[in-house]
Amino acid sequence: MSVNNLRKAKVARTAVDDMESILYLLIWLGVWGITTEHREQTRGEDRRVVNWSMDVGMAIRNKRLTMSSESNLKDLLNEFYTPPVSKLGSTPQAQAERKSVIKEYNSLKQIIQKMRKAIFDNPNVPDNARGAEIKPSNDPSMPISNEDFIDDAVDEWALDLEDKSNTDNKQESVDSFEERANPEVARRIHGDVVELLQTYADRIRSMAVF
Repeated sequence: MSVNNLRKAKVARTAVDDMESILYLLIWLGVWGITTEHREQTRGEDRRVVNWSMDVGMAIRNKRLTMSSESNLKDLLNEFYTPPVSKLGSTPQAQAERKSVIKEYNSLKQIIQKMRKAIFDNPNVPDNARGAEIKPSNDPSMPISNEDFIDDAVDEWALDLEDKSNTDNKQESVDSFEERANPEVARRIHGDVVELLQTYADRIRSMAVF
């Protein structure tokens, strides 16, 4: 689910929310496994995406952190499913099968990285619509976990220290998630993501053997 949906943001939902939700779903599948057999092998293992289902506040915080930079996303992609050697054996055929599975998940990683860039770091949209920043909310209906509350308090304290000597240059914080709900921004992001997925679809079709 998109961050705006999770926090019940008071902005219109757009195709960007759908694209963002698809992105999280692809990550979830990549981590736990696309097939039933793969998911059986990862059952009970500890993964960062577990935090996406703990509570709403933690889900928002962890999705923001994951999407805030390419390096943060790569840390999560490193937890993608990898077929264990013991399950496939060490025969040449088994090794070839394992390499094929790894290649498929690596392709999924590439799609996810490009989708993140198109949604959260798109050079074709205004600066305030990029990134994973959220304007502090005073809305009591906004769900937040204790960990979020503590982290936000520490972040605010650190920012106050940093800006104390330069208060004249303080800028109002920007809610990039709400900025992406702007119809024109949403249209641009949606178009870029569709074009990206179409490119991959065409590539797959060209490789298919009928």
